[in-house]
Amino acid sequence: MGAAVPRRPRRASGEEAEALMSAPAEALVAAEHTLTRRNADAEPGTRATAPLHGDDVLPRYPLDVFADGAAHPVPLLIGTTAHEGRMFPLLLDILPTDRARIEKMFNGTDPEVKARALAAYPGYPGRRAAADLGGDIVFWEPSVLCAQGHAPHAPTYAYRYDYAPRLLDLTGMRATHGTDLLALFGAGDGRAGRAATLLGGRAGLRAVTRTVQDHWLAFVRDGAPGPSWPAYTARRRETLIIDEASRVVDDPNAERRRAWIGYRHRR
Repeated sequence: MGAAVPRRPRRASGEEAEALMSAPAEALVAAEHTLTRRNADAEPGTRATAPLHGDDVLPRYPLDVFADGAAHPVPLLIGTTAHEGRMFPLLLDILPTDRARIEKMFNGTDPEVKARALAAYPGYPGRRAAADLGGDIVFWEPSVLCAQGHAPHAPTYAYRYDYAPRLLDLTGMRATHGTDLLALFGAGDGRAGRAATLLGGRAGLRAVTRTVQDHWLAFVRDGAPGPSWPAYTARRRETLIIDEASRVVDDPNAERRRAWIGYRHRR
């Protein structure tokens, strides 16, 4: 899951549209990087470049569509890593993962909701707690909202990727954003996989890779993962925890999930 959809800007003139269409790819990439860095401080919790709602392509805000059960009723597989936000302050500082950005993100939020959310992250405003909070509100909490809205209308399967080789444990990054791709694409023997398992964990990554690929391929082929992964329901919130020994847990991080109830994502 990505960050909130940004507010709709004024419609570009023909001249501005032509300038965008004719701009070199390198200039567009550089502009996107500049806007993303600025937006991280100006509108924390949103992205500077993202689909806009309010036209024929995307008529409504996506989280509202899921909440109303109006998304296309097809099977959905959705989830996040356990600590999505921890890599961002170190490698891509664009999320609300520090106190200043988090305080600004909560501007206009019900003070009770803000207090409840902050209390759900022991150690806040410490570095790791703040990173977990920022990662949760950008990735995990919206994925929960999508799953709970979609589950009554179509088969829905939720996961949390927990596997972290020893190096990632020692650095405190744990199972952070993107580490699940090593398993998904079978990259354990590639450069990134060898680096991640430098201090051990190669066998564990192979086991996790089999779990992920077997489930994902079954979902693509049949519309459902393997039989050990039950469908998500709003009552039990069944979630597959993917690790060396994967298991199904009902409503993982339940206290955090309840703490965010009432928070309104920026648009």
